[in-house]
Amino acid sequence: MSVAGWILLVSLGLNLFLAGLWLGSRSDFPQFVPPPFTAPQPRPVTLGERLASQLSPEGLAKVEGPIAQLDSVMRRGFEERQEIFDQLRELVAAEPYDAAAVKALLDRLPEQRLSGEGAQWNIVADILGSLSDHDRRAFADSVFLRPPVMRSIAPPPMQPGR
Repeated sequence: MSVAGWILLVSLGLNLFLAGLWLGSRSDFPQFVPPPFTAPQPRPVTLGERLASQLSPEGLAKVEGPIAQLDSVMRRGFEERQEIFDQLRELVAAEPYDAAAVKALLDRLPEQRLSGEGAQWNIVADILGSLSDHDRRAFADSVFLRPPVMRSIAPPPMQPGR
């Protein structure tokens, strides 16, 4: 290839490059942003799965009905709480604002939660009373889990007067 051919080839490449830059700056292509990385999250292990691996078949049979009852009590508690929240949203947005009605609903929230928790712990007590020694220990290990030990990275609390 002659020198003139090389010059024409380089000129053509340079012109195509500049034309591409010009067209790219004039168009509204969306910017390429890679999707954020999300680590796969493990599926939480349910109480039933933990118990199935730790209890004897007889103990598991004794626990199935009360665990279903416990689930029902918990779901009912969530539904009652959601009803109170729905009523609160309506009362807060209403004109005129009724502070006494809002306060009465807010006072019901702790009572509702404590009554639901009381029913749940009564079911747990009934379950513990029906199990053998080995199954009772295994059930307690699954239900009364210790929270994970985490080192605190928070600064120490401030001292008064400093």
